[in-house]
Amino acid sequence: MITDELKNEFCSEVMDYAKTKENSFIDATIHVAEKFGFGPEMGAKLLSKPLIEKIRIEGEDINLIPKMSKLPF
Repeated sequence: MITDELKNEFCSEVMDYAKTKENSFIDATIHVAEKFGFGPEMGAKLLSKPLIEKIRIEGEDINLIPKMSKLPF
């Protein structure tokens, strides 16, 4: 069962791992999910919105996902 405590702990570990090991957020998510004993699919359900946004931007930068169009302001 997914609890808020588990979500917070997971997101915190992903952020810490990405910063201290200088890895991508995608790699950090996979590593921490394996550390917690489940796959990336379950890890994705535990991510916070700001972390999802960072992963989306990272995916766009490495052409893993199509870039979102931006308004010309």
